[in-house]
Amino acid sequence: ITNKLCSSSILKNMESPSAAAEQLAPNTYYITVSGSGTPECDGLYVPSMAPADVVSDSGTKSNPGYWNGRFAWDRSDGRAALRNGKPNPSLSYSNSYKAWRIARLDGHLAYTIVTDTDLPPTDTPWDVYRKGEAPAPTIVLHHQDPRPRVVFVLGGPGAGKGTMCELAQQQLGWGHLSA
Repeated sequence: ITNKLCSSSILKNMESPSAAAEQLAPNTYYITVSGSGTPECDGLYVPSMAPADVVSDSGTKSNPGYWNGRFAWDRSDGRAALRNGKPNPSLSYSNSYKAWRIARLDGHLAYTIVTDTDLPPTDTPWDVYRKGEAPAPTIVLHHQDPRPRVVFVLGGPGAGKGTMCELAQQQLGWGHLSA
């Protein structure tokens, strides 16, 4: 992971935000937050789509999948606090506080963990912050989207839908439901 991820020190030395964007590895991780005392923080977080023209409090421009030069995530349901009319990532790193943070829907911070790791820690308990409620959540990092994929096979009678589904089941290990 670390050899694919540009560290924030490398990003600070880049000449322009567009040069930084070209050097960043895509954020392909998904995060599940569960068991928190602030239920609105629970759920699936997807790589952030914050536009490249948003500037954080520390003065770092965002890039898709990144905030403050590190990976960042939005809520998968699309609900997030707005900053200057644009969404802020819901799970991101703060350069000012040297901490990973999870925000509530209104943008107030609920949970934090002080660390300088490239990814949010999954094996260390998080701290309840000012607007959060105990207990702190459990964080699970996924290397791909954990949501189930559904494929519909359509066609007229005798077109081979059943045959294709049988082959997909045998060769790809897919489940098959027929209606």
